[in-house]
Amino acid sequence: MVYDARAAVVFPNGKTKDLAMSTGELFVTSGTSSELWIVVAADTNYDINAGTAAQKYSFKGVDPADKVEGTISSVQKIPYASLLKQHVQDYSALYDQASIILPDPVSSVKKPTDQIVKDYDINKGDPFLEGLLFDYGRYLLIASSRSNSLPPNLQGKWAIGLTNPWGADYHININIQMGLWGAEALGLGSTLDGTWEWMTKTLIPRGKETAKLIYGVTEGWVAFNELNIFGHTAMKGKDYPGGSKWADYNTANVWMMQHVWDHFSYTGNQSWYSTVGFPLLSSTAQFHLEQLVLDRHTNDNSLVVNPCNSPEQSISTFGCSIHQQQITELFNNILKGPSLSRSLESRIKTALKSLDSGIRVGRYGQIQEWKLDLDDPNDQHRHLSHLYGWYPGYVIPRNLSQAVQTTLIHRGWGKWTDANSGWEKLWRSIAWAGLNNATNAHYELRFAIQENFAGNLFSVYDPKGSIFQADANWAWKAAVLEMFLRDRDWKFGAQGERTVVLAPAVPESWYGAEVKGIRIRGGGQVSFRVDAKGKIQGFEQKGVVKGVRFVDGAGNKVA
Repeated sequence: MVYDARAAVVFPNGKTKDLAMSTGELFVTSGTSSELWIVVAADTNYDINAGTAAQKYSFKGVDPADKVEGTISSVQKIPYASLLKQHVQDYSALYDQASIILPDPVSSVKKPTDQIVKDYDINKGDPFLEGLLFDYGRYLLIASSRSNSLPPNLQGKWAIGLTNPWGADYHININIQMGLWGAEALGLGSTLDGTWEWMTKTLIPRGKETAKLIYGVTEGWVAFNELNIFGHTAMKGKDYPGGSKWADYNTANVWMMQHVWDHFSYTGNQSWYSTVGFPLLSSTAQFHLEQLVLDRHTNDNSLVVNPCNSPEQSISTFGCSIHQQQITELFNNILKGPSLSRSLESRIKTALKSLDSGIRVGRYGQIQEWKLDLDDPNDQHRHLSHLYGWYPGYVIPRNLSQAVQTTLIHRGWGKWTDANSGWEKLWRSIAWAGLNNATNAHYELRFAIQENFAGNLFSVYDPKGSIFQADANWAWKAAVLEMFLRDRDWKFGAQGERTVVLAPAVPESWYGAEVKGIRIRGGGQVSFRVDAKGKIQGFEQKGVVKGVRFVDGAGNKVA
């Protein structure tokens, strides 16, 4: 790809004579100006519309030089105050959609951010810093994902240099999804527009070819674990170290469909669903309807994915729990949506009668990671793949809470021989919050700050290194949200009121928090406070549809 980047130094008086360049450094040589600002513009010739067979998947557009030069030329003529005002208005329009404000008992707001991080005590915590990271997670999403842009990747626009860890790519077995968690509920659904375009124009065209080459499937598309902006949807090569544990995850496309469904579930935008959402959902379902096979090992007449690897686990088998749970959820979501293809709906209903659910309790009381009870009780692997249906999904029922808890206990706190990353602690925090366990949910957040957050609030993959990986930052917003509001979806055909739980896992140190403008499924917003005793006060709802019941963490109805 061709790239172009330029910078202009601007003085309020329009003069540049006070500048000097030497050995690559910029010097202000006189005191006639008290301020200056630097305008930067950059672009590439990447064109998402040029990723078609007709254009040989080149993704090459026009040379960006003229556009960059024009941007620099026009922007440097705009007064700094006007630029700042435009930026604040643009940013605030998204940032102010919702808020969760935590207390500041030790006046941390008066200290520099790096000092707050340095002073952080895992045993005491600091609600101000924990709330600041919630706001920072929202900021990083707003700043890196908009309409006519690409989805946020592992390092986003903060990547350093031309090469970055994991190629600054899209890992879709957890990482990119964390970037999108909580976006709809926090009023940031519009930041996902670039994600829909990327999947529609880049993943599906190449994913259809991959489906034909690997599976002989004639309908739908597939993608595996590690993707990029150039339509790479295939497995890693057979010679890649670790083999299938990195590659054999063919429901990665289904996981992305959860965000597609969520967008419709929160917005109810029928036009978007028919033109964008349903084509994505249906093409994904078509692939899996073709590739599901009967379980010939147990001969229980169930449909399973075969072969499969639970993400980044070495065991190659059939009926991996995450695969089965995700396909179950996808099929249910399509049936819940507007009826746009009766033939597809008929095929899905038939498949659901035989589809293995991917939910079973194993020999030591755990949710099994595979259809066969192959789990090792000492395995503290970083992924919680078999708990997908607990979070971010909804297909693991509440009556299996004890099995979920057992699974989390055996999986550990997110620091083991395989990794000590921030994102695994955040996923665990959210799962504990789903059990109304504020103590463990909050501990995972505090543990993550101790191990995985730098003085500038960037999450680092390993505390001994300096690799910035944004997924833990993004997941933080979802973890805090889950501790204040749980709004799970329903299976197709469910009856009665849908229950939304308010403040299910708020730790005592957060009492006094204020929640405003959180969206719920079906439309509407809620606001409330958590008082000094942990009780919900000042509950307000706006635009909420009928059939929604609000309760607190103990199950008491909230008026």
